[in-house]
Amino acid sequence: MSIMLDLIGSMIVRGAIMLTFLYLTINLQNALYEKTIYAAVKQKTVIPAEILTDDLRLAGYGPATSKSFPVAYQQSIEFYADINNDSVADLVHYYLGPVYAGTTNHYSLYREVSSINGGAPYELARDVDSIAFTYYGSTGAVISPALNVSGIKSIKVYLSFESNGKTTDIMTTGRRTKGAYSKGSEDDTTTAFATHYIKATWERTIFPQNL
Repeated sequence: MSIMLDLIGSMIVRGAIMLTFLYLTINLQNALYEKTIYAAVKQKTVIPAEILTDDLRLAGYGPATSKSFPVAYQQSIEFYADINNDSVADLVHYYLGPVYAGTTNHYSLYREVSSINGGAPYELARDVDSIAFTYYGSTGAVISPALNVSGIKSIKVYLSFESNGKTTDIMTTGRRTKGAYSKGSEDDTTTAFATHYIKATWERTIFPQNL
């Protein structure tokens, strides 16, 4: 009898070890998958961040260029700068387009420069989750968003991107039918599991030299 109990016990232990190994393997694969998607989303921030930084550093640059910001809102900005160095001030405008059709909350980031293509808007980035501009004066005090703002000395930019599709962590996310909570995820009605977007952010405070 004791031999049978030993055999049953050893089978239970082996089963537990196999289940633990299977769990760890799937969880590691899932983590690697999410890191791969995160790297791709993070890459989306590189070019828009570089262009936005270069443009803002030129704010107020050029002879007789206005130092005021016609638009200084939280989600859009408009300023003057001699972008192409032709001694003529250009009007530069950044803003988010309308939310994509469907169920996503993603936007396109647009850039307009008055001397480029007649000032036609250019889609600089897609799958933008949010953008936020914060304006500071010479003493470091925050300047409230408004129109025709003067005295801005620095601008903090926060830019957030998301993956264009949702992913599911099946190892740590329960089925919706069980009422499990999923780490800030959104429900995908086509599956039995809650899903979420992978997010990457970029943030920088820029000090234009000509303001």
